[in-house]
Amino acid sequence: MANRRFSSLDDDDDDDKPKKPVKAKRGKKRRSVLKTIGLSFTGLVGIGVAGVAARGVQTGALGDVTAGPAFTPWRQWQGRVGTTPADGADSGAKPVPRESEADPAGILEAGILAASPHNSQPWKFTINGNIIDLMIDQERWLGAIDPFKREMLIGMGCCLENSLIGAKAIGLSPLLNMFPDGFNGDRIARITVYRAAQEITPAAVAIGSRRTNRGAYRRERAVDLKTISKLEEELASETTRMFWFDAEKDSGQNFAKATLAATEAFIADAELTASSDKWFRHDLASTNRRADGVATLNAGLSRLMTRAALMAPKNMIGDVHQQWLKMTREVQLPTAPMFGMILAPSIEDRVGLVETGRLWQRMHLKATTLGLAMQPMNQVMEMADAARVRGGGGEAIETVKKLTNFDEYTGVFAFRVGYSDVQPFPSPRRNVALAMGVLNG
Repeated sequence: MANRRFSSLDDDDDDDKPKKPVKAKRGKKRRSVLKTIGLSFTGLVGIGVAGVAARGVQTGALGDVTAGPAFTPWRQWQGRVGTTPADGADSGAKPVPRESEADPAGILEAGILAASPHNSQPWKFTINGNIIDLMIDQERWLGAIDPFKREMLIGMGCCLENSLIGAKAIGLSPLLNMFPDGFNGDRIARITVYRAAQEITPAAVAIGSRRTNRGAYRRERAVDLKTISKLEEELASETTRMFWFDAEKDSGQNFAKATLAATEAFIADAELTASSDKWFRHDLASTNRRADGVATLNAGLSRLMTRAALMAPKNMIGDVHQQWLKMTREVQLPTAPMFGMILAPSIEDRVGLVETGRLWQRMHLKATTLGLAMQPMNQVMEMADAARVRGGGGEAIETVKKLTNFDEYTGVFAFRVGYSDVQPFPSPRRNVALAMGVLNG
C-alpha cells in the first residue's frame, strides 16, 4: 500500500529530533481574547448594572444556553449511546449502552451531528423501509465561498461517516452504495441496513461530544508523533493523503502565514463576506430558530466571555469579520502546536472529496476520545477556489501546492490540532424532521 502521509515532522535542519515547542505566553493570549470581545463589554457597560441583569434574563445568557431545541439533537444521541468522560480524556472508561431501538431513523440522529462547512448542514435524507438515501440539499450551498462545492461534498462525507458509525451503534449493519445515480448526482449514498448486534464504539459515543474548538490551544503542549499516528489510523482510502505541519518549523510557519493572508483577503472581498454573513447567528433566539450557521456561542471564547457577548445586542458586537481576523491572528494560529491538511486527487474528484469528509469525521471523533481539540482552517483553499472561479489568481492556487510540494494530489481541507483548556459549547443542529423535509426549514 502506498504511503499516504507526507510531512516535515522529522525534517529538522539541525538533528533528527523534533524541536521542543516554545512555551507560549498564555497571559498575552488571554488578553487578546478579551480585546477581541471588548465591544461587547462596552455595550454592557452602556446598558448599566440593572440593565445587564435584565438583559441576561431576556437573552437567556444567564441560564442554560444550550437548553433550546437547536441543541436537543446532541442530547438525543447521548441518550442512545451513553456519554464520554466529562473532560473528554482518553481515560479508558467504557460507554454504558442504553436501550436503543434498531430503527433506521435513529441513524439520522447520528448523521445530523456531523461536521459541515459553516455549519451549513447541506444534507437531506429519505427512508424507504430499510433503505436510507443521503442526498445534497442544494438550498444549503454556501455560494461564493464554495463555488465548486468542494466543502459541501466534504460535509456530505462527514455526514455519511457519522451515519455509518451510528447504524452499528443502534444495532444495524449498513451496506453502502456510493453515488448510486452516478458521480454527478445529488444522491451521495444509499445505505441499506439489516439488524445486527449493537456495537457501541468509542467513536459512536464521541459523536455526541465532538466539538469544533475555536479557542486558544496550549502551544506548550506538543502533539507527539504517537498521537499523530493514532489519528492516521483513520486513513482508509487511497483517494486521501495526509500532510502535517509542525508549528515550530518552517512548514508550520508558512502554513500560518498563508492562512492569515487568506483570512485578510477573504474579509476584504465583499462577495465572500456577504455570503458568510448569511450564516452568522448571534443571539440565542435566532440560533435556536435557524439551528445552523456559525453562532456567537461557538466563537471560541471562554464560557464567561460567551455569556457576556450573548447579552450584548448585535449592533454592539462590532464587525464579526474583523473579530474573526483578530481571533485567527492573535489566538488560533499562534497557540496551535500542529496543523494538518488532507489531500485528494483534485477539487473535481467527488469521490476524493467525500472520502476527505469521512476521514475528517473519523479523525475528529478519534481526537475527541484522545482529549484533543480540533478546528478546520480552510481559508487558503477558499481563496484558491475564488481565484479559480474568477479565471485568475494563480498565486492563491500556487500557495496550496507549495505548502505540501506534492504534485499528484492537492490540499482540499486544512485544520489545526492541539490541547485546550476551553470546553466549547455544542453547535446548533437542525433536527431529523427538518433533515427529512417533514418540517419547513
